[in-house]
Amino acid sequence: MGGKESNIQETEHWHLGENRDVGMPVVDASGNPVDLTGMTLRFRVFDRRGGTVLLTKDSPTLSNDAGTLDRATVTILTGDYTLLVKGKTYYYEWQRTDSGEEGVLAFGHAVIRSGGALS
Repeated sequence: MGGKESNIQETEHWHLGENRDVGMPVVDASGNPVDLTGMTLRFRVFDRRGGTVLLTKDSPTLSNDAGTLDRATVTILTGDYTLLVKGKTYYYEWQRTDSGEEGVLAFGHAVIRSGGALS
């Protein structure tokens, strides 16, 4: 299954240091909802595509968006930002981590703005 690019834009107001839910409706390359039932998922933020992992969150909450359990959400807490800096664009991935089924479901760039608890 190929991942779908979906950027988290500056206009979405993700601020450094804020407690924030980061959710993503997961769709396949054709835009169809992916049923996440039974999948093991991980959200990771990198300094750049293919770069160093700066933040990892496992065990997201699954909910319905346009299909059955096709939205994954993790909560980023103030203490999770130790390696991130304000005003920078990062690369993120939603990954499936089931043994034998590993792969990227969604990816893109995320802009983290100043103005949160760590500004």
